[in-house]
Parts: sequence; C-alpha cells; structure tokens
Amino acid sequence: MKFHPLKLPRYMPTAIVASAILYLTLAPDPVPGTNLMLFQGTDKVVHAIMMLGLMLTASFDYARTSDQAVSRVPLINYAIIGGMTILFGAAIEVVQEISGLGRSAEIADLIADAIGAFIGLLLAPSVTTNVIRFLRRY
Repeated sequence: MKFHPLKLPRYMPTAIVASAILYLTLAPDPVPGTNLMLFQGTDKVVHAIMMLGLMLTASFDYARTSDQAVSRVPLINYAIIGGMTILFGAAIEVVQEISGLGRSAEIADLIADAIGAFIGLLLAPSVTTNVIRFLRRY
C-alpha cells in the first residue's frame, strides 16, 4: 500500500505538530547543548513560526477531512482554527508558569503566538487549497 498524505488519520498531522510544540515549549532544555539566540527576540520569532505552522497544519487537516469542497471552506472556520491556535499558545504560557519545569510565562510570547496564528489565518485558505489540489494529483 502506497503512503499518501491525504489518507492519514483525521488530525494526525495536527497532533504531531502540537506535540512537537508542547515538547519545545515545556521541556526545561528541549535542545540540549545549543544556544539558538541568533539575535534579541529569536524566541519570539520561533513562537510565531510554531503557531503559524500549527495554524496551517490544522487548516490543512480540517480542509482535507471536511465534507465541503476545499475551495468552499468558509473563512469563519479558518478564524475558529486561528482562535483555537491562540488559545493553545495561551494554555502553554499558563502551564509554563504553574508547572515548575523551569519555564516562565511571557505576554510577549503570547503576542508572538497570536501574530503567527494571524499570519496563518491570512495564508490558510490559499495554502490549504493549493496543497490539497497538488496532493490530489498523485
């Protein structure tokens, strides 16, 4: 049987991305022996990229498993996914603060998460439609 991304179990890609984000944001030293601070604010850029990735992955999963034609997914559905992405980022910040794992919550991280989710919201309809159309050819 040949592997095809459109045949993956419902929301599996989203679960994988969310799990990776949870590990990277909650582990005390997620990438041991590295200092990835390339410039001041690197961590904020990483937060935005992670939530952008989660937003696009969740949008892809929703569109590929929806009964609607991919180009007809209502924009409000993407907005709901964006809101859930921001709530996921907020939950991470709360867990960081209360867990005692050596991580601390920052409002700037949540703002970066929201910016990433918003950029994902702007890109999701087009990216999702084009990726699914591309994958359906194979």
